[in-house]
Amino acid sequence: MKRLFGLAALIAAQFPLTPTYAQTVTATIVPVQIDGGINSLFVRPLPPRPLMLPDGIVSISSGSIRYAWLTHPTTRYAHGVIGDAIEAGGLAVETENHAFLTLTLGADAVFEDRIALIVRLDSEDGVLVVKSYLERGAALAFVRADSNAIRIVAESAAIGTPHRWLNPIGIADFDGDGRDEIAAILTPHIGGQLTLYRQDNGALREAYRIGGFSNHSIGSRELGWSAIVDANGDGTPDIVVPDTERHALRIVTFAGGRFAELARVSLPAALASSLGVATHKLGGKPEVFLELADRQTYVLHFAN
Repeated sequence: MKRLFGLAALIAAQFPLTPTYAQTVTATIVPVQIDGGINSLFVRPLPPRPLMLPDGIVSISSGSIRYAWLTHPTTRYAHGVIGDAIEAGGLAVETENHAFLTLTLGADAVFEDRIALIVRLDSEDGVLVVKSYLERGAALAFVRADSNAIRIVAESAAIGTPHRWLNPIGIADFDGDGRDEIAAILTPHIGGQLTLYRQDNGALREAYRIGGFSNHSIGSRELGWSAIVDANGDGTPDIVVPDTERHALRIVTFAGGRFAELARVSLPAALASSLGVATHKLGGKPEVFLELADRQTYVLHFAN
């Protein structure tokens, strides 16, 4: 199974898909007591890096790109959907050879994100980030580094309207065909669409799209309200993401090229943290940890 990545066109695919619902997983959410809360399990604070966005998060990896972060704060895009009106005008990485490389956007766009996520897409190390155009709204951008520079090597079509945003979920082979897809929620605040992309000749093209999801609340700093797990143990990664109202978590799959909802679990309170994934020490099954507005930590269990 391919490595999954926490927090391109399929030519034969038709989208949007007609959903097929199959309750093939039993999912339960229970409160747990964790000293220090969920952050003590999943958050590794890192010191600020050069030119860093004030509220940015440093991404870390053991691959060819060791660190990545957003740079050059700017107010040229008056949107403020993730908490303030300051966005990033650039991106920086540090490579395994300790090279410090930067990329600066033109005046027509910003990186509308807090984290430049280090990922592996189609066996290539790179960075995934939200690039928003002042006149056309958000797009996904995949950035690669060589010994001398970093550059955007593939980009999705922009949403097409200013002040329309998307929030990435991560990368995996979600349909089991041996090729990676990037999962994201388009317009999570207005009829969120779960969309999967593939890299194809310098572009990120849609492979699947289906509605009924949201992984962000307007103004929230939390961007990780989703997770990638193999919930039903079939060897194909599944996606855990809230429904449109964020009152429940939906566990969904694209295995075999067909969308299905495996389970849906109501939330006893509003989400208040990113979702963290761990493997249970007994049995090796994945568990999803989260904190809710009742200030309680919960764990989502799966059983077949």
